[in-house]
Amino acid sequence: MMKAGTLAQVLVLVLALGPVPANVQEEDPGRLLAARNASVLDPALPDLPFEDWLLGVVPVGTTLVYEVCDCGEQTGDLSNDTDGGAPKCLAVQAYMVSRARHVELLFDRDAANYRVGAVSSEELEGTVRVERLSGLDRALRKPLRPYPLVCPKDTALKLKEEHAGLYEWCEDGQGRKQGPYRSWFNTGIYLMQVGTYEDGAKTGAWIECNRFERCEKTNYAATDK
Repeated sequence: MMKAGTLAQVLVLVLALGPVPANVQEEDPGRLLAARNASVLDPALPDLPFEDWLLGVVPVGTTLVYEVCDCGEQTGDLSNDTDGGAPKCLAVQAYMVSRARHVELLFDRDAANYRVGAVSSEELEGTVRVERLSGLDRALRKPLRPYPLVCPKDTALKLKEEHAGLYEWCEDGQGRKQGPYRSWFNTGIYLMQVGTYEDGAKTGAWIECNRFERCEKTNYAATDK
């Protein structure tokens, strides 16, 4: 049985260490990367833990996911093939709802060096390659052209630009919004709203964001029309 004095010492040690962040649990393969000094990975970055720096670049509320993945196709480098098969990298993934963008950053499996990264989107045309971590912020602010909405039969695609915003919707022969809808602040950078119209009224699941990139998910039922 543990003596009372020894137990007290253990409790003091636990309190001194503090809680492990929820998104960097002990078994998380990215815990070393999260704590790595950002300036070691890129001398142009501040003297901060990597995760603290990254959370300061992406919008508030963005979830980071760390994972080990194959990296040969993305980097063209087979030097990290330690398992006799596909080379492995450590990746951090982040999806930014307010920008409709996905970030993937690849590192050596031991989190010692940054390899390459990219910013892509299912809503927007183009992929922006991130050669250095210090270039991520600029890559996230690069305007990308939205893919055209696919409108229902017997509707026409409508576009309107005003006040540095872009509005996209489908319209039927009676002038009613019908089908998918999107709008953007600062055309092609920040999402304003995305969802579906039925007979001129919002219906189903919507994402609605303000200028400060705070987004809410709302479900509009038929009774809300």
